[in-house]
Amino acid sequence: MQVEPEEPSRPPITIDGDPRPLRIPAVVLGVLGRRTIEVILAPEAGMGGVPHTLSLDVVPFDLRIPNSRFVLVREQDGSERVERRNDPGYG
Repeated sequence: MQVEPEEPSRPPITIDGDPRPLRIPAVVLGVLGRRTIEVILAPEAGMGGVPHTLSLDVVPFDLRIPNSRFVLVREQDGSERVERRNDPGYG
């Protein structure tokens, strides 16, 4: 009988040991599939940000429109949720 090795536990997602969730600004590119939406994370940084695919269930209906802006909150366990931006003109 062959025993599968246990997968090593992954450390929590933190920046410099900070236990708070990551809060990343995001801009919607569009809905690409039946259940996914493509966004750009940190669009103001560097050369235009990083493309990222989210489940459509995570993003509220009114924020699925292209160019909508919100904050993606990534918890230490890897789960993601969306918060509206409080800046005037966003969201």
